[in-house]
Amino acid sequence: MASGITHDTMPSDGSRERKCIGTPVEAVPKAEKTQGFRRNQIRLLTALIFLFSGLVAVAGEAFAGSKGCENIVADLNGKDVGFLTKAYPNSDFHATDQLHIDLIRNPSFWESAYFNALAGSGTPYIEASYDGGVVTGNESASFSGQDLVLGGIYVEAINYSQTTSPWRMDVVCVTKSNPLDAVLSGLTLSSGNLEPAFNTATTTYRATVANSVSTLGVTPSTPGSTATLKINGASAVSGASSAVPLNVGDNTLTVTVMTEDRTIKRTYLVVVTRAAPPTIMSVAPYIGSTAGGQSVTITGTNFIGVSAVAFGGVPATTFTVDSATRITATAPARAAGPADVTVTTVGNSSVTRANGYTYVAAPVVTAVKPLNTPARTYAIGATLMFDVEFDQHIASNGGRT
Repeated sequence: MASGITHDTMPSDGSRERKCIGTPVEAVPKAEKTQGFRRNQIRLLTALIFLFSGLVAVAGEAFAGSKGCENIVADLNGKDVGFLTKAYPNSDFHATDQLHIDLIRNPSFWESAYFNALAGSGTPYIEASYDGGVVTGNESASFSGQDLVLGGIYVEAINYSQTTSPWRMDVVCVTKSNPLDAVLSGLTLSSGNLEPAFNTATTTYRATVANSVSTLGVTPSTPGSTATLKINGASAVSGASSAVPLNVGDNTLTVTVMTEDRTIKRTYLVVVTRAAPPTIMSVAPYIGSTAGGQSVTITGTNFIGVSAVAFGGVPATTFTVDSATRITATAPARAAGPADVTVTTVGNSSVTRANGYTYVAAPVVTAVKPLNTPARTYAIGATLMFDVEFDQHIASNGGRT
């Protein structure tokens, strides 16, 4: 036995050619034959009903709202695709309607299933099959009101699995949106500043935050209330802050705004750089008087958003962040002994150089002895050498790394 399978081909002149190719048919299990026969019967019956309803519909019938939109959303949105055949006549729709259907795939489905959405003329909007984990066809489509008022829509879903569903349906049917709804009217961050400053027409930005900022609040705003907002794929609300986790380094934030009818989408990108933790590489000089007042240079990295500098827990008298790698601080008064040097950034993230600075009391002279200087009278202006003894060791006052 052989069956003829008809294929459409498109020659170079643009005309459509049908070819019938004979292929051998292997024995089909009875269960599969029954499924196929039942499926074809349902398709034929529903198509006839759909055609009849289109013929008898009263053209131009008005509704307070689009009954077609209301019905198809109520029947399909959020539902699992199982077994369904239903016709929605053209008289239920308005020319301003915009219908959008997405099939959200279940990756664990491993049976056979079909979904089709056709116009009354037979033109396919969606034709998708799911067999053994492989999907063919399209799983997303938009339908204009002009098409719907001409032909309505016929929906067919068949699922041969008794336990799982191949898709979940996401259906939106609304009045055609204003394209200008797909823009942001504002975008703010809880830390850092957008560069350049926000402008509705500008879609790419950068911002820098301190290392202590591990979570960033992002607040997008839209001019109207019907647009759909998402930040990195998660739903967001206009005028409300959404928390976005940040890694050290560059983080790309994708903010999308889409019209209610889902026909127009605009994407805004914000690259947020979270600084690495600060480091202290050297403190110079590293010795100073217990009286304080010594100017100390601290060198390191990532001195961004520095809020405090301390010596042994005592805040520096003053400090200036000269650059991301250098701080000039005035050491405070403190008791003698070693002291940790700590740099704190905004958000209380800090780095400490243990025993980075040593306090010493002012030295006291305990003895002055002539050095190779015989006892005699010397002329005014003569150079004399003496040994001066102090009560403590006097170290050189240089930088230490």
